[in-house]
Amino acid sequence: MTNAPHILVIDDEPQILRAIRTILTEKGFRVTTASRGEEGLTLAATNEPDLIILDLGLVRVALRHSGRASESQSKVVKAGPITIDLVWHLVKRGEEEIKLTATEYKLLAYLASNHGRVLTHQSILTNVWGAADADHTEYLRVYMRQLRKKLEDDPESPQYILTEPGIGYRFIADE
Repeated sequence: MTNAPHILVIDDEPQILRAIRTILTEKGFRVTTASRGEEGLTLAATNEPDLIILDLGLVRVALRHSGRASESQSKVVKAGPITIDLVWHLVKRGEEEIKLTATEYKLLAYLASNHGRVLTHQSILTNVWGAADADHTEYLRVYMRQLRKKLEDDPESPQYILTEPGIGYRFIADE
């Protein structure tokens, strides 16, 4: 089922989200839902769905409010010398671009999009690898080690990708 096409559904009506999720799941698709446009953008950036189904009413509301968008909704996350551009899929340490694999980037983007929050192992695995791999914490440990080697000054004593023992991980960004 991990090879099934992934569809992101963005709608502010819970009944519609449930109905679409049920129908698409029964047809063999992997489905992620969002009830707000901002949440949908984050999920689209981190999960890279094959298709997005968007409530056009949300687009009209977004266009009305676009003039009032604040800088806090930036698509760039900074952590010390590290800059993560979630729109351009670009990671830099100072002026040097850091080469990441697709999975490393997806993992880092998910962490950075949720900076400051503790993310459980299961949440990270589900969002990066899919529900079928939600119990494979060894994947996560290997990729976290690789990310720390590429991003941290001292991977053994990380400053940005922190382990929350028994729970998961937290990404620390500049506020």
